Order: sequence, then structure tokens, then C-alpha cells
Amino acid sequence: MMHTLLALLMLIGSLFMFFAALGAIRFPDSLTRLAAISKSSSLALVLMATVAGIWFGTLDSLLKMAALVTFVLLTSPVSAHLMARSAKARQIPLSGRTHGLDHWSGSKPQKD
Repeated sequence: MMHTLLALLMLIGSLFMFFAALGAIRFPDSLTRLAAISKSSSLALVLMATVAGIWFGTLDSLLKMAALVTFVLLTSPVSAHLMARSAKARQIPLSGRTHGLDHWSGSKPQKD
């Protein structure tokens, strides 16, 4: 039963990683790609590291996986925010398919 649960969690983590890669390919502009990659890959890594920590079953491996998850959850949002600010500072345009206002500049997205 435990092996089935771990395999299911690993499969779900793999699917989230696949969706992150798919979002990087399919989304129209840098900010939407960045959102897809940072959120999906973080969740995928949390699931996969949890599985790895439980699978090996030692306190050492659990602590290493907990440290890895903590590091990723602390750094991923910060790095995504800094990359988004950098893209905005370089005035990389949004796609016309991105709906809504650009709240940083008050203008609508450019049409493709």
C-alpha cells in the first residue's frame, strides 16, 4: 500500500513538472511562462522530495529532503519576482493574448 501511495505521489509530481515544461513552451509571454514554471516546478519538487525522503526512510534523508524543500520554497518566489521585475524594467512587452491591465504601467497589453 505504501509503495502504491509513493508511486502515485511521484506520478503527480512528474505531471506537475510536465505541465511546467508545457507552460514554458505554450504560454505567450515571459510573465505567464515564469508563473507556470515557478509554481508548478516548486510543487513538483515538493512532492518528489517527499517521496524520496519517505522511500529511503532514514532520518538523514528526511532531513536533507526537508532542507531542500525549505530552500526551494524560500527561493523560488523571490527569484520569480526578481525575474519578473527585470523583464518589466527591460520593457519586454506582454502578449495580446494576456488579458487584463498591466498594473505596473497602467496600460493595456500590446496586440500581437
